[in-house]
Amino acid sequence: MTRRKLRILLVEDNPGDVYLFKAALAECSAEADVTVFDNGLHAWTYLEKIAAGNTAPPDLIVLDLNLPGMGGRQILSEMATRPELHKIPICIFTGAGSEGSIVDEHPPLRLCFFAKVDSFNKLCEIVSSFLNFAGASSSV
Repeated sequence: MTRRKLRILLVEDNPGDVYLFKAALAECSAEADVTVFDNGLHAWTYLEKIAAGNTAPPDLIVLDLNLPGMGGRQILSEMATRPELHKIPICIFTGAGSEGSIVDEHPPLRLCFFAKVDSFNKLCEIVSSFLNFAGASSSV
């Protein structure tokens, strides 16, 4: 039986972080199609299409908080008002500091939080955790 590739929405404005995330996915031997938005407003427009049923939802969203156009916190607030988006697992991955309390601020959403790291090995561990979180949370 062939396993379907994971669909990951990566919302990250740093090209270096995008590259490292994809490299960590490859290191985990994860088969994934990654859609990248480097602007929060563009990502929100895409999420609105998902909420309207015009686009298939991703299996996982990896979201930075500090984004041009529309910040990650605002994206989360908007998603919390859209029940169609509540089942999508979201991993907040940011250099914005210890923002773990943000998980508690949006109860209808399935969230986890990780601070960005400066070691590729640690990043691979985090990406593996993301994949486990998506698998454990996926009922999309």
